[in-house]
Amino acid sequence: MIIEKIKVIMADAGISGRRLASAFRSTPQSATTKISRGLKSIDDLIKLCNACGATLTITTKNGIEIPLTLDDIEQEKAKE
Repeated sequence: MIIEKIKVIMADAGISGRRLASAFRSTPQSATTKISRGLKSIDDLIKLCNACGATLTITTKNGIEIPLTLDDIEQEKAKE
């Protein structure tokens, strides 16, 4: 299950849902709720990984690695 994998990322970093509030720009309670219900966007997963010191990378079938970063989120917002 994805939520279990997210909890492993957080546990490895020693970070609770409440401490991710600044990454999600939300209240501690809202951040905890967001995680317990499952992240609903790739942006939130990128933010969580960044806050936990983890990386999020897609590897194509040909071995090309494509990192997803906070810069990608900012670039998308700039286009809007």
